[in-house]
Amino acid sequence: MTTSTTMAYRLRSRWVERTRCLTEDRPGDLTRLRRVLAAARSSEVLVLDGTSRVDKLATALLARTRRGPEVLVVDCSWKLGPGLPVALATRAGVRAMAGPRTTFVALTREGRDQFHRVHRVDGDRVVNVPWHHGLTPDDVAAGTSGTAGSAGSAGGEREIRHDGPVFSGGRTARDYRPLLGCAADLPAGTEVVIATVPGGLPADVPVPANLHVRTEVDPAAFRRDLRRACVVVVALEHRDDCAPGIMVLLDAMALGKLTVVTDTLGVREHVEQGVTGFVVPAGDAAALGETLRWCLDPAHAAEVAAVRQAARATARSAYSPEGHVQALLEQVDRALERARARRGQSSRAVPNTSS
Repeated sequence: MTTSTTMAYRLRSRWVERTRCLTEDRPGDLTRLRRVLAAARSSEVLVLDGTSRVDKLATALLARTRRGPEVLVVDCSWKLGPGLPVALATRAGVRAMAGPRTTFVALTREGRDQFHRVHRVDGDRVVNVPWHHGLTPDDVAAGTSGTAGSAGSAGGEREIRHDGPVFSGGRTARDYRPLLGCAADLPAGTEVVIATVPGGLPADVPVPANLHVRTEVDPAAFRRDLRRACVVVVALEHRDDCAPGIMVLLDAMALGKLTVVTDTLGVREHVEQGVTGFVVPAGDAAALGETLRWCLDPAHAAEVAAVRQAARATARSAYSPEGHVQALLEQVDRALERARARRGQSSRAVPNTSS
């Protein structure tokens, strides 16, 4: 096998056919590192997970070797803060990983360009492979209803509904202050749910009576809330160093949700204002509240239905898992070409003296 990976796209047959997965059994950190370094001796290309500290360490170690595979690091959305120590550590880490055989894979075009500028990595060593929605085949096949499914049934659990609360969730680069600030002014009877980790909300902002906070780490509950939400708010910090929240945004759109998202790096690549969703300024509670009141107004039901339909169609076609895997395999093919070209140059540099 010429390509080894820690990216386990188990349901994507083309990926499974083309790569050898090193992490199918979810090994511990030390075992994972050993496997990656061992695979480097027999692979022409390694495709590693940029969200894994172990994979980043392996990339840095391999960048220091004279010979080795081409390495693709998928998802280089690394924050330069908060604080100078974090920024310096991130910059040092990128410098350590940025060897002659390393290619960084950004999930947005803006993220690619920003990574190139900020970290001064050669332009041909930073590429864009759009991310994908995370819906399962059952999610994609699920119907939409405004009434509850059968209690306890699998269909009811996966049913996509639009009669639930205004929902917002996630923890990375999130700013819930605007939602906390406008929730009390939403139409009477509007329930707002925020799902985050303990400490995920600012301690100095009061929680309105109609806003409920879930702090347990429960992916299944998160997805249930997402499937039944009437509006999804992707409450992001404004950042110039990374593009956070893309998966939640694409999941919401693929479910046909009316989605409101903070304007930050990479967002406008995915959301067409007023067509597939709504983009609001960062930190602006008044703008968020105005947009949510429009979304919740029954007088706009026809426009809301059109936005939901357009969002669903766009996310499922332009940001499908199959499309992501295809684009990533194209980068693998380019990396294989580079690896084989380098091997050919090495062979020509050392004359064959055998008779």
